[in-house]
Amino acid sequence: MLDSIRVKQSEYQATLGLTNLTAAAFDNCELKLNTTQPTDLCSDTFESITTALFYQLEHGVKPEHLKYAKYIWECHPFNEK
Repeated sequence: MLDSIRVKQSEYQATLGLTNLTAAAFDNCELKLNTTQPTDLCSDTFESITTALFYQLEHGVKPEHLKYAKYIWECHPFNEK
């Protein structure tokens, strides 16, 4: 059943992306989970995870409304050149 849900979600995300009306929100979570007894050679901790939420833009948004989004993203000073 889990594979079926994963496959359906993957298919849905692929079709959603084709609409060009998809947004993504990312979050980095810093944490420390001790998975085993640490040694000098291996700390065996999990320290970071990135999660994402993909969602469909609604309320009348059309692809032509977003025609400058790529340009703005590429020119924004916080993005690496």
